[in-house]
Amino acid sequence: MSGGETSGDGARRIDQLEAELDLLRTAVIGGEVAAPETHARLLEMIVETAASVISARAGALFLVDEDAGDLVFQVAIGGSAEEVKQFRVPLGHGIAGGVALSGMPLAVSSASSDPRWRRTLARASTTHPTASPACRSSTRTA
Repeated sequence: MSGGETSGDGARRIDQLEAELDLLRTAVIGGEVAAPETHARLLEMIVETAASVISARAGALFLVDEDAGDLVFQVAIGGSAEEVKQFRVPLGHGIAGGVALSGMPLAVSSASSDPRWRRTLARASTTHPTASPACRSSTRTA
């Protein structure tokens, strides 16, 4: 300690600096979200955050192509992200297609044992096989 500072003063100063650091981190993240480089980057940040929250190694965001009647990978993160982006999922098919059609959220504890699971996509994603997807449907976007 310097200049008459006690250990209690030092601990308070550390707490104060940690609080300021947390505020700075929040401001940086807030600035990134408030002004992402592109719409695509914002969607990618959403998927990255969601995957982090549930400790997932991979994640994806589909948007509905109303004209074609299927789901299109808008964002995919993880080991085989680029490979799976080529696929489209018909509405009502597979777990994600069923959620998009019904509009009802769904959490699956073991995708590979679910009869709705799309093996075609799983084979393309060999690095991170689908284990337990959580799906949520929202407003459709063309």
